[in-house]
Amino acid sequence: MIRSNQTIRSRVIQEYLNGKSRDQIALDVGISGGKVSGIINDWITEMGKPNAEELRDFAVTVRKSNNG
Repeated sequence: MIRSNQTIRSRVIQEYLNGKSRDQIALDVGISGGKVSGIINDWITEMGKPNAEELRDFAVTVRKSNNG
């Protein structure tokens, strides 16, 4: 199955926001760790570093609170 770059990018960002590590995202999505890092870094640049980090922290906190 052919996946679009936008689909891959969206999945990487979604898994990053869920608190997964770069290596786990790479395994789950089927791309290299370097590609994962590039996608995340581009997204952080687009969002602005403080906003991206706060959003990830919030998403991880919500996920943990729903599991506990």
